[in-house]
Amino acid sequence: MKPCVVLPGLQGLLVQLLLFGCCVGTLVAKKVCEGERTWFQFGLDSSKQFIGAGWVHVLNLLCAEILGSQMGDGDECEWYWLNIMLDTTLGVLVEYLLLRVVADALNNLLESAEDFRTGSYWRGGEFQAIMYAKQLGMWLTIVTFMKLFMVVLMVLLAKPLTLAARECLKPFMNPLLKLLVVMIVTPVASLACLGGSAQMLCKLAVLFYRSAAGRP
Repeated sequence: MKPCVVLPGLQGLLVQLLLFGCCVGTLVAKKVCEGERTWFQFGLDSSKQFIGAGWVHVLNLLCAEILGSQMGDGDECEWYWLNIMLDTTLGVLVEYLLLRVVADALNNLLESAEDFRTGSYWRGGEFQAIMYAKQLGMWLTIVTFMKLFMVVLMVLLAKPLTLAARECLKPFMNPLLKLLVVMIVTPVASLACLGGSAQMLCKLAVLFYRSAAGRP
């Protein structure tokens, strides 16, 4: 049987479209259930997370293809699964710690640190695109460094990690089924189980940022 790959032609494209649909559906459901922010405010906040997640997804695909061909252990789907599992567990903690360090540095070094405060896009009652761009750039930088740390960890612990991935994914021998599990089921299940912890870490980061800036 052929090894599982993350972009197997037309099937891979359809899986990517399905993943995109799941992400958009999740965001819409979240807004409907929340009901606090306006659609515009929610779109600004969520788009940063969405773009960040999309960037990490591209990096994960690249990592899966490169590590799957160069490391000698594990196929591309197993490496992608490892990326997701690490990103949604240890990676969340790394992002929180990086956010704390960056927020503290910005507050100490810049007079315009307010521009980087999450959710702050208005000045004098007018929307400031530059504030959104600064926050997006900061978040993309944080997730990129998180991904770098996770790749180093995967390379150093390649043997035990690929063994664990192979055992966990053993029931899914069919390449397409395996791809659906690692690309769709695993991210959704991880977010469902760990969403509360991730949300708590994000709230703590926001509280830290505000306290460092001297705000209530």
